[in-house]
Parts: sequence; structure tokens; C-alpha cells
Amino acid sequence: MRLSFDWILPQKPAAYKVALVAGRHWYESGRYRAQVHLRNDFIAVDLSQDPGFPQRISNAVRGGEIDGLATFTDEYVLATGEAAEMLGLPTEPLKAMQQALLKVEVRKVVNNTNIRAFFLQHAGKLHDPAFAATMAALQYPLVVKPAYGRS
Repeated sequence: MRLSFDWILPQKPAAYKVALVAGRHWYESGRYRAQVHLRNDFIAVDLSQDPGFPQRISNAVRGGEIDGLATFTDEYVLATGEAAEMLGLPTEPLKAMQQALLKVEVRKVVNNTNIRAFFLQHAGKLHDPAFAATMAALQYPLVVKPAYGRS
């Protein structure tokens, strides 16, 4: 198979400025000095996974004249999407991202009565009276998986 397309564009492509939401500040460290020209700035933000995370992202980049937000980390996808919505930047609908990322939401989309799934934020919720009926209805053996990410 042969690729056939113009290697030289007839006009200069548009330039976009994108903020990358990522952990570990290797972007800032001296270890990657050769790549420093690839970024305009580094903004340190508290990446704690709490309800204020999307607002912190939004506050950090607001006024920075950016065209989009991006992340390559599953754990930051929803917060990044929500922050993009807050800023009026192009993004997929948050509900669609939740359905694609969170395994329990995927199960709801499939809507198969033979598949029982529910979501717990942490193991302590197993003893919550609100889940007592759900827990009593479970059939063993069970498959326990993280809500998102690899597994």
C-alpha cells in the first residue's frame, strides 16, 4: 500500500495553544531542558481528586488564551473535561466521557439484567446501611474491579 498525499501544505496550518493536565512535574525539571522550547509555561496545580479539582484546573489556565485542555491520564479525564466546559472550550459531553471511562456506567449503557454492577467510592462504603439491600442481593463469586483505568 502506498501513501499518497501532499507533503507540503498549500497554506500554513493554524497554531493552537493547548494546556496539558498531567502529574509529576517533569515538564519543569532540568532533566528535560532540551524540550523546554515546546512549552510556554508550567503552572503547578494541586491534583488532588476532590470536587474542587476541575475548578482548580479552570482557575489555573483562565486568561491564558488557550484553545483547549488535554490529558493523557485516565484519572484526570473527567476533571479536565469539566474544566473545559467551565471555560467554554471544545470538549465531549461530560456524561459521554463518564460512560466511556467509568466501568459501572458502561454496564448501565449495556443494560443487561444478568450483569449486576454498582459503584463504591471506597471499601468503607461496604458497611453503609444504604448498600445493605444491594449487598444482600449479590451472588457469589464476585468480580471486584477498579471503577476506571486498567484491570
